[in-house]
Amino acid sequence: MIQTVSAATGTIGYADASKVPATLGTVAVGSNGAYVPVSARLRLPPWTAATLGSEADETRLLYQPSHDAAGAHPIVLVSYLAARLRYDDAQIAAVVKAHLRFAASTRGRTPTKATGCAPITRQMREKINAAIDKIAA
Repeated sequence: MIQTVSAATGTIGYADASKVPATLGTVAVGSNGAYVPVSARLRLPPWTAATLGSEADETRLLYQPSHDAAGAHPIVLVSYLAARLRYDDAQIAAVVKAHLRFAASTRGRTPTKATGCAPITRQMREKINAAIDKIAA
């Protein structure tokens, strides 16, 4: 997307904010009567006020970001991790659990321009780790 937008004049596109080079501009998006610029700092508010969706259970954590939270950017890119609850091979189960734990850890979620990741709340991390604990061989 960035290559396409960069190559043409007057184009508009949507890309992960962490990947937008300084040579391209970004826009402030209208939300609750104010225009909110793209900012790593503003990636957190939608998640601090997030709620679990109606289809969520103890192993399917489907969070709904709150776009009405104070200072929240109205457009957030959500990424997902999915894994099976049961594996035939205990070593594969252990590797999957280690990968998921890292992805949910503070180190794995470090909010930097390079990763584009927003931190998650302690409460979210606790629910995620409880779901990971249910993975078995």
